Amino acid sequence: MTKRLRFFYLFALAFFRKNFRLAARAVIFALFTFVFFTLTFKGIWLPFGQRLWLSLEKTTYTEGVVGSVKSLNPLFETTEAESELNTLVFRSLTRLDKSGKLQLDLAESIQEVTPTEYVFKLKKNVFWHDGKNFTAGDVVYTVESSQDAKLATTAKTVFKDIKIEKIDDYTVKFKLREPFAPFLSQTTVGIIPAHIPLSSYKPIGTGNFRVADFTPEKLVLSNGRLDLVFRFYMSAERAVLALKQGEVKALGGLEKKDLEQLAGFSNYQLYSKTMPTRLTAVFFNTKAEAVSDKLVRQALSYATAKSSLIKVADGGSVIAAGPLASGNSLQVAEKEHFPFDLSKAAILLDKAGWKLEKGKRTKDGKHLSLTLTTAVSDQYQSLAKEIGKSWSILGIDYQVLSLQPGEMDQAIKDTQFQLVLTTEAINFDPDQYVLWHSTQVRQGNLTVLSSPKVDKLLEDARKRNDNAFRKEKYAEFVRILADESPAIFLYYPTYNWLVNKKVSNIRLDRFVTPADRFQNASEWKIPRFAI
Repeated sequence: MTKRLRFFYLFALAFFRKNFRLAARAVIFALFTFVFFTLTFKGIWLPFGQRLWLSLEKTTYTEGVVGSVKSLNPLFETTEAESELNTLVFRSLTRLDKSGKLQLDLAESIQEVTPTEYVFKLKKNVFWHDGKNFTAGDVVYTVESSQDAKLATTAKTVFKDIKIEKIDDYTVKFKLREPFAPFLSQTTVGIIPAHIPLSSYKPIGTGNFRVADFTPEKLVLSNGRLDLVFRFYMSAERAVLALKQGEVKALGGLEKKDLEQLAGFSNYQLYSKTMPTRLTAVFFNTKAEAVSDKLVRQALSYATAKSSLIKVADGGSVIAAGPLASGNSLQVAEKEHFPFDLSKAAILLDKAGWKLEKGKRTKDGKHLSLTLTTAVSDQYQSLAKEIGKSWSILGIDYQVLSLQPGEMDQAIKDTQFQLVLTTEAINFDPDQYVLWHSTQVRQGNLTVLSSPKVDKLLEDARKRNDNAFRKEKYAEFVRILADESPAIFLYYPTYNWLVNKKVSNIRLDRFVTPADRFQNASEWKIPRFAI
C-alpha cells in the first residue's frame, strides 16, 4: 500500500514539474469559473445554501389545540384558538403590555391632533411574508374591510363610525365621529395585506411566523429556524390522550382534572399564569322573574363562597371583586362588596319576601327555584355543584343545566337562561359599554341590565381622554353596578400550560393572554429532532 502511494506521489510531482504552466492555468481557470458562477447565479446558489443550512439547524415544536381553526384572518376570528394563532402570524398597529399600557407595534408614532383625530406614522422596512412592503394602504384596507356591511367580520364593532384616510405611504389619519377615549386600545387588531383580496385570501402576515402548511388537522408556522406545529383535536379528552401518547409535546388550557391525570408525567414542565383579562362569573338574566329583584341577586352574591370555588377550579386563580380586568389600565380600585355571609343572605331573601317555610324559600305559594346554565366541562360542573351547596342551605331549589358549546352560545345570545356560569373576555381598558349599557342587549349585555345611572357613567367616561376624569367615573360605575348586582364576579382564571422539559428558555414575563406564551418562541432552546 505504501509503495502504491509513493508511486502516485512521485508520478504527480513529475507531471506538475513537466507541465507546470498547464496545471497553473487549469487551477486559475477553475477559480475564475467558480467566482463567475457564484456572482452570476448568487440568487440561486446562496439562498439554496442558506436554506440547506437552516434546514439542518431547524427544530420543531408540536402542541395540541382543542377545537378547530377555520380562519387565519384577524378580522374573522371567532375562537380563542384562532385569536392565539393569528397573533403569531399578524402584527397590529399597537399592542398591550402586561400592565395594560399601550405599546407601538407597526405604528412608529401616534399623534392626537384633536379628541376625534389621530395620526399614525407607520414603520418602514416592514415586509409581508411574501416579500411585499407593508404600507398605509394595508391599514386602510384592513379598516375598510372590517366595516364592509357585506362581510361578517368580528372586528366590525372595533372601527364602527370611524373614517380612515391615507396621508402618504407611511401615514394614516383616523377620524372619529365623536370623542372616544378607549380608541387607541382598539388598534390592537391584526393588519391584513391589501394586495391579497379577500376573495382569494391567503394568510400572509408580518408577524414572527409565516404559515407553512394549513389543513383541517394541523397548522404549521415557521420562522426558518423553528417550526410550530399545532394539531387540532375536537375534545379536551382527545388532546390529553394525544399528550400521553406522545403525538404532541405540549398542551395549554388544562383544567385541574387534566393536571391530576398528568401528575405522573415527570418529563413535562407546568407553566401557570393568571389571565387578567378573563373573568369567570355567574351572570343573571335580570328580566327572569326569580332573579328580577336585586335583593335576591345580592343575597345570592353573599351566599357564594369564592374562596371555595378557587380551590375547586385550580387553586391558583385570583378572586375578583368587580367587573374590571385585574390591574386595569386606569388602576380603578375594586373592593369586595359581598363577602361570604349566609346570615346576610337570609336577611335579604326575607326582605325580598322569600320566607323560609318547611325548609323552602316560599313567596305567594311558590318555591324559589333556580336553574344555573353552564358548559359540560368538568371544571364548570364542579363549580356549579359547589355554588349550589350554600344556596341549597338557604332553602333554594337549585339545579344545573349543562349545555354543549354551541348550545351554550345560543342560550346566551337568546337570553334563554335564569343564571349562566361562564368566562368572559374583557379589556384592560375599563370601558365596559358593550357589556352593561342598555342599548347593547343581545349584543354584549347578556344580563339585559337597564340602569340609567350605569348608562350615563359609561357614556361620560368614554367621551374624555382624561385619565383622572375616567378613573372617577369608573369608580362610581363599579359602585353602582355592585348595587344592581347583575352578576357574581368570581375570579380571574389561571392558564395552565404543560410543556416537554426539552423545551427550555421559555419566558412568560409579559403574559396577558394565552397567545403571549409564544412571546419569545424564537429564543426557545430545543434539541434538534427531539420535539
